[in-house]
Amino acid sequence: MGSRRSSTSAPKPPSPQIARTRRSGASSFAAIAPGSTAFARIHLTGAPLPLLPGDAFILRGFSRIPDAGATLGGGVVLDIAPARRRRSDPALRADLETLARFEPESAVGVRLERSGLSGIAADELRRQTGLDAAALGRILEARAGKGQAAVTGSGVWLGGVALEALEARTLHALEQYHAREPLRPGMPRGALRGAFPENVAAGAVDLVIDRLAGRGRLEAERDVVRRAEHRPALAPAEQRLAERILASARRAALEPPSVREWSEQLGAPAERLGDLLAHLAREGSLVRAPGDLFFDRAAIDALRERIIAHLGEHGALDTQGYKALIGTTRRFAVPLMELFDEERLTLRRGDARVLRAREPR
Repeated sequence: MGSRRSSTSAPKPPSPQIARTRRSGASSFAAIAPGSTAFARIHLTGAPLPLLPGDAFILRGFSRIPDAGATLGGGVVLDIAPARRRRSDPALRADLETLARFEPESAVGVRLERSGLSGIAADELRRQTGLDAAALGRILEARAGKGQAAVTGSGVWLGGVALEALEARTLHALEQYHAREPLRPGMPRGALRGAFPENVAAGAVDLVIDRLAGRGRLEAERDVVRRAEHRPALAPAEQRLAERILASARRAALEPPSVREWSEQLGAPAERLGDLLAHLAREGSLVRAPGDLFFDRAAIDALRERIIAHLGEHGALDTQGYKALIGTTRRFAVPLMELFDEERLTLRRGDARVLRAREPR
């Protein structure tokens, strides 16, 4: 029997394309001597070619060279997605020399670091290096274990230099915020994100916050971030004003002034008073109720015990009974009712309140 030729033909090589070539380095227009090598960037004028690092190519001219034919030279692909850099940039040559070693770990490292604050996704790293997912995963995890890389929640990888830069920016932004707002417990996470350039990878700031918190450099509570050493502190003038506020709150008991009324009474700007009242509430001297009312802590504690005793005996308390028990107007009664609801002490049922089955927060 005669042999049958396989119907599967070998893949055709890519069609020739017109290209422009420029040497990398200070003498970018200098000729490359026969037998020597140099780094160069090749600009293709046609459709993209399916190339990977390590692929070989040939350069041919439009006209014949005496005694040499039309072939100008050849080379090996080092990078299919080169970064935009000046050809004389020393960092460019250093990267090319690293890529020319064709070491997978080094190749991934170059691409990670040059991605900067924007980072690079694992799929793009696979496209640029030609590594399979398993091999790339091992390299990335090894670099992460050495602190040379980390991945955001959105799947973007950042190199060590970018991580260090983001950490420094984060600590600096927090330091500036604490200097501007010494009474606030920390910087809102959203405001911290706004302190970074727009090209920062999605999730990078949250990643850096977690890294710094893990090393004890900062503390993050819900939506507030602060440097670990930051503690809200009152200047002497604020301390004197705080003492006047607390004395006024003790006298007012369950009928405290509004922020604006306190501003008029104490002769201080409402914004400054608002920050100071919030600080006193955070440290526990005052209790903040819905509607931005600030009550004396002792008065609230005493009222809480009266509410518990009344509901334990009668089972429920409507709005009118609440007002009578508190001995004040609806302006203060309703925020107090909502305050104990928020504390999970009471539960609203129609127009009445009852004790919750579980302990209050």
